[in-house]
Amino acid sequence: MAHRLSSVVYGPLVILLVASAGLHLFTLMRTPGVFVDEAWNANRAWALIHTGRAFVSLDSGVFEHYDGYWTFFPWLGTWLQSLSLRAFGPTLFAVRMASLVFGLVLLVAIYAIATRL
Repeated sequence: MAHRLSSVVYGPLVILLVASAGLHLFTLMRTPGVFVDEAWNANRAWALIHTGRAFVSLDSGVFEHYDGYWTFFPWLGTWLQSLSLRAFGPTLFAVRMASLVFGLVLLVAIYAIATRL
């Protein structure tokens, strides 16, 4: 009974996940247009790969006047973005793949929460 119940619960999730991933992979490089935050986040991730700090020239201005300025910027998100850049290189595809993967993780989390409620 438990095996049948798990296929009933997870069947729609798998179908939804595959359909969503397929649709978004098809349109990944088409829409929307490139946004400035994609370049900024990719720049930080690339700097983290090469320098170990999630701080780049785009962030310069006020912060470098404070000791430890590189610690003011988000490290975990930048590190996760850097995984995609390490795998696919410094491309728009790599930046958007990271967004797609975490969007699908969010979809699974929302489904899990909804089924429990």
